[in-house]
Amino acid sequence: MRKSFAAFAALAMFSTIAGCSPSRYEPVVSAFNGDSVEIEMTVTGPRIGLGPPQMRDEALAKANAMAADICQRGPNKRSEFVSTRTRYVAEYQRIDTRIYLCLNEQ
Repeated sequence: MRKSFAAFAALAMFSTIAGCSPSRYEPVVSAFNGDSVEIEMTVTGPRIGLGPPQMRDEALAKANAMAADICQRGPNKRSEFVSTRTRYVAEYQRIDTRIYLCLNEQ
């Protein structure tokens, strides 16, 4: 009985830790259909968008690299940034979705 409770408690604690939101501006691939890639960046804080410019630049470079890597796995080989969609999900949180097209090499 105690072993199962300890295992359950450890699992609950791990789930809580794993469920924490990503750090500020951390890019995550949210969709890929062979022709396009969507990469989400969660932005949190009382002054949304006013974080250190270096942090945002690093996250954008990482998102661009992720899009290039994902596009190379499909039939098209080159990624090109198209647009950004912004969703406000809470008072101090928004999600920026960067959309990339996967194009043929030329």
